[in-house]
Amino acid sequence: RTLTSALKAYLRALPDRLLSQRLHKPLIQAAKLERRSERVSALHALVRALPPEHLDMLRLVLAHLRNVAARSDRNLMTHSNLAVCFGPTLLHADTDSVASILELKFCNVLVETLLDHYQDIFEAPAPPPVAAPPPQQPQQSQPPQPPPHNGMIRTSPTALPRPSRT
Repeated sequence: RTLTSALKAYLRALPDRLLSQRLHKPLIQAAKLERRSERVSALHALVRALPPEHLDMLRLVLAHLRNVAARSDRNLMTHSNLAVCFGPTLLHADTDSVASILELKFCNVLVETLLDHYQDIFEAPAPPPVAAPPPQQPQQSQPPQPPPHNGMIRTSPTALPRPSRT
């Protein structure tokens, strides 16, 4: 317990939490994702946006917590219990508002997911970047097309009128 208290005190004393404050909202949004595969994929990308020293330390802390959880039959510290203990230490809102208190649940979900899917999030290679689609050229106005001979009516999208500003 003394070692855990010292580790938590050290992590809380950092000028920026391990899960950086600038990523707080995206991390909470990722934790709110219903589908586990989407949550893991989002976290995989987000942890790579951390400063390198934060990422290295986060890997070490989570690897240690996974070792603790491996002995949960003796110490009762499952991934879920460890997430409750370390979630607010690793990711904390700047304010003590009601909203930040409500986010605690997702903070714990986040840390539990990081522990449960450590291999997928930290050891799997980053997916290749998706190529951006080429910019679309403005379309020239086309003259109306006659209906096809098979009796089918061809329609084109109709522009909706813009609301007037009066």
